[in-house]
Amino acid sequence: VHSGKKLLDLSTNWFEDKTKYAIYNQKDMALQKYEGTKSKVQTYRTLYENGDKEAKDVKCMYWAPKDYQMDICTVEGTVSSDDVVTLENGVLYKQKFRLRKDVFPPGINSFPFFHFQEWKRVYRSTQLLMSQ
Repeated sequence: VHSGKKLLDLSTNWFEDKTKYAIYNQKDMALQKYEGTKSKVQTYRTLYENGDKEAKDVKCMYWAPKDYQMDICTVEGTVSSDDVVTLENGVLYKQKFRLRKDVFPPGINSFPFFHFQEWKRVYRSTQLLMSQ
């Protein structure tokens, strides 16, 4: 969202207008469109396997189990804001995307995001345990 005000100025049911936002209402069509080909993302695991022994000490997502840090932490500069990152068979891939035209009102955008909800849920529940 470029501006929270633009979103607040919309009616609360703007998305139900099937004439103005027909693409948004097509449940079988993704809001973003992939472009180009999928490619592997360089992770700290690949750095480690190529001889960088310090790569094993990476900590980028405190809520993820340590065993997976090298696999899910991407090397800085290898993923950009217009990439979608997916985990497929233990390998991270990226692919460019763009928002389809005429999906949202002017000034409103949507972005895919990298998310491991199950790990976060488990991590959070351990943080809420009573100390003894």
